[in-house]
Amino acid sequence: MSGTRIRLALLLLPVMIAVGCGTATKDETTPRPASRSSPQQPPTPSIPATLTQAEAADVFARYQATASASFAAAGRGLQATETGVALQLDRGWLDLARLRGQRPERLPRAMDVQYYIPRRQSFGPEWFVAAYRKDGQAGHAQVVLANTDHGWRAVIGTWTRRPLPTIATAPDGRATAVGPDSMAGLRISPRRLAEVHASLLSSFDRRGQQSGVLADGTYTSSYVAALRADAETLEREWAMRLRVRPFPAVYALSTTDGGVVAWYGLMEQQDYHVAMPQAGRMGFTRAAERAFTKGAFFSRHVTVTAVSAFAAAIPRSAAPARVLGGLYAVTGVRGK
Repeated sequence: MSGTRIRLALLLLPVMIAVGCGTATKDETTPRPASRSSPQQPPTPSIPATLTQAEAADVFARYQATASASFAAAGRGLQATETGVALQLDRGWLDLARLRGQRPERLPRAMDVQYYIPRRQSFGPEWFVAAYRKDGQAGHAQVVLANTDHGWRAVIGTWTRRPLPTIATAPDGRATAVGPDSMAGLRISPRRLAEVHASLLSSFDRRGQQSGVLADGTYTSSYVAALRADAETLEREWAMRLRVRPFPAVYALSTTDGGVVAWYGLMEQQDYHVAMPQAGRMGFTRAAERAFTKGAFFSRHVTVTAVSAFAAAIPRSAAPARVLGGLYAVTGVRGK
């Protein structure tokens, strides 16, 4: 296998979108004064007012302006408006652009923006989803923005070919947040869905985890098939191991059909090691890895790190969940 180049056909779409994953703020509680004639009462949470549509629009506009300026400045200051998955995705794309000698442009104008704002709870961060189209580009973008300890940040973003399932809203326009571990009549909880997705990729779905849980599609069965083909290309001279795990934060909103749309991120590490003494050198034909390695070949081992973000629909029925769309970025390659 002298000079073999692997050809994993990545099907995740690295569409340029400044997007990310957030940190929770501390609970905000206010104790209720106790009457002199009664024993001390437990504190009652004080729930701050839910963000208004106008306030959400202002947060999103400031995010777009800051992220756009950062892109034009090769990523400087990006951490001031993004964190988690979003920050890692955009840094990966910006690094790739730099290695290719490309100058990143400002973000395209957001059009037809819709804001889905869940009612405030007495715990966790305040967050909302902005769903929109990008001027001159196909498909639909979504970004989750959360009020972290350091202010509002984009925490995760996704891209889908089609609009999201209809998000359920109350008469006052508020969406309904679904807890990461909530079943609420669902086939699987949002957090568990992210864990299953990560596990089936790590194992190439050899355990059949996808059956009945995740529907076939670009980001599930097709990606697993590409991973298997990649492993076979190595012709047993190199061993391939894939480790995927979800980011801690998962966000979910109820839909009008009783289901849920969930947003989550995955961290991926691909490890390749020589499996026999006379193994040939290994290189990459994939554009991102070739750029990160400058077309080099490896003779001992190589590790590729990447991140991805997904939007998935979890039905209320026994039907499998569907991954609606995603974003992917290589964040580094190292080896000998």
